[in-house]
Amino acid sequence: MSARVAVVTGSNKGIGLAIVRALCRLFQGDFHQLDVNDLNSIRTTADYFKEEYGGVDVLVNNAGEAFGDSDPSPFAVQAEVTLRTNFFAARDMLSHFLPLIKPGDDLQKQKCGMRVVFCSDLKYRIVFMILKGETTKQAKMTKHLVV
Repeated sequence: MSARVAVVTGSNKGIGLAIVRALCRLFQGDFHQLDVNDLNSIRTTADYFKEEYGGVDVLVNNAGEAFGDSDPSPFAVQAEVTLRTNFFAARDMLSHFLPLIKPGDDLQKQKCGMRVVFCSDLKYRIVFMILKGETTKQAKMTKHLVV
């Protein structure tokens, strides 16, 4: 039986680190550097897993970004960083890793299909509320404009 391979983004702290620690208690771990905001890093990592392991069994998209209420960064900066990491990086990871996901006999019997996991936490809800609030505020400020 070939080795089980899981790619876990955002594994330097929090939920991602806990996932990696749990997996490493069950299987031998292998670290590979990845910056989800760098398309070249994603390509290099995908190529590594394709060549070294013939693909991956599981992709856990856990990397995420959220700013706290006390962060002095302007809203535009916060929105750009948040969308770049939480949306575009997840999309790019899927684009490069979905073709690498191996078919799994045990999962096929259960008809589970592919194994891609997206993690989210309270930070996402806070960012969503901030974005929604800022959008509403901007819409009210430009209500009088005609395009």
